[in-house]
Amino acid sequence: MVNVRPFKTLEDLDKPFILQSEQENDYDIKTIASWLKMPVNAFLFENDKEILAQMFFIQLGLDRCLICMHISKNAGKESIELVRKGNKLMDFYGFGRYEAYVRVGFEQGKRLVELCGFELEGTMRNFDNKNDYYLYSKVRV
Repeated sequence: MVNVRPFKTLEDLDKPFILQSEQENDYDIKTIASWLKMPVNAFLFENDKEILAQMFFIQLGLDRCLICMHISKNAGKESIELVRKGNKLMDFYGFGRYEAYVRVGFEQGKRLVELCGFELEGTMRNFDNKNDYYLYSKVRV
């Protein structure tokens, strides 16, 4: 069973969390800490043993929001429940447009955002000065 809880500080990361991505420069604790200083709503998805995912809602405009979700290597069979609960959070916030960026080559990330109902809009070349990312969006009508 996956539980969802908000978090505000790094002390809330009180269980193991191993990112699914194997790229060594992926978001580290310092990056996550800097995000928590922004106007952001952050949630942990966890089971009894570990944190399965972190999800950030970063407001980009009046009706636009960037979704950042980091998934544990151990999420496995609970990924579908993560998708369902992530969609419920998006319904709760009710923004008109959600965006998700997925690094080119990260196939599990592509599958996850597509399961959440996001559609590919294009590729952002050299987005973070070294990697290309896919831009996905989910628009409420």
